[in-house]
Amino acid sequence: MSEPKTILIADDSPLIVEIMKYSLGQMGYRTEVAADGIEAIEKTYAVHPDLILLDIEMPKMNGYQVCRLIKADRTTSHIPVLILTSRDLASDRFWGLATGADEYVVKDLEDETLFARIEELLTAAEERPRPADLPAQEISEIGVLEQVNALLDRKLFQSTIVNELGSLAVKMYDFEETVTAVLDLLAKVVDFSVAVLALRDPPQSYVQVQLHSPLSPEAQAEAQRRLEAELDAHGLTVDLDRLRQGLAQEVEGRPVQLQTFVALPLKSRDRVSGLLALGSPRENAINDELMETLRIFAHEAAIVLDNSLLYRQLGRTNRKLQQTIDELTASQARERALRQEVQALKIEIDEAKRERQVAEITETDYFQHLREQAQRLRSRNR
Repeated sequence: MSEPKTILIADDSPLIVEIMKYSLGQMGYRTEVAADGIEAIEKTYAVHPDLILLDIEMPKMNGYQVCRLIKADRTTSHIPVLILTSRDLASDRFWGLATGADEYVVKDLEDETLFARIEELLTAAEERPRPADLPAQEISEIGVLEQVNALLDRKLFQSTIVNELGSLAVKMYDFEETVTAVLDLLAKVVDFSVAVLALRDPPQSYVQVQLHSPLSPEAQAEAQRRLEAELDAHGLTVDLDRLRQGLAQEVEGRPVQLQTFVALPLKSRDRVSGLLALGSPRENAINDELMETLRIFAHEAAIVLDNSLLYRQLGRTNRKLQQTIDELTASQARERALRQEVQALKIEIDEAKRERQVAEITETDYFQHLREQAQRLRSRNR
């Protein structure tokens, strides 16, 4: 028979705690209790519960902060967190789920929804991968505060990156300049010897290579092989000759081998729009924390680059449209000129007709005058 699941109840209300302990005990669950946010963190590391019921309004640290800390640590991020609170505003629900909570339920002790959600979360958690059995850890209040500070620093760093990329979307309109600016910003975030940016750019594709150290022939071949495999896996095609030439660029420094290589898909508009790859001569150059930052960078960069591509495509469309308008305008001008020529020709023809009619009338009058003179002469001769 399997051991009962352990549920951590984090709530500063003794009444709520006792009711939940009784109800969950009746369902066969084992329970642990935390009366404030700090204790909730301590119990999480000490017990490694299967699920956490988390109140928002608690002493020392609120539920939002507790949830964000738990979800930011890879050793605890797999634990389902169900926020159980009396706060039912839309903004509260939004923020609760934004901190990483798996479910948000408003307190109603007569509602069976809560217990159904608990069972659903526990069942879903069994199907997800989780770390190997972790030993219980003791963490002090000071340790929790240190984690909070580290998390705040990391989030501030990531927010700064997002803001920097956002500013590129405002400042940069030329596509090539935007690509260069994105890679330059990436170089400030992480050390690398080679960075490759490949993008869909209908009707063709685009690839840009930035080298900070020359690559040895072996490193060039390995990078080419890895990149082609990643591109193929994501259904991307690029000019492989341009990629090969980019990897073989001559830059200052001693040629290096690549010990670390990572590739991240760039996603925008619900599809993979490109690929960002990095290579470094250092082993394990990208740890879990830096990888999280790179994923955020790739997500935001994909949006910036996609917007820049759209702007370039819009420019192409506008130029074609302007060319068509110019051709139509020229055609209309030629048509107007032709109409004017035809009109002028009609006027000339009408004028010629009038002159001919006048000439005919004049000629008729002249011959009539001659006949009259001849008749008068014949009359005199008689």
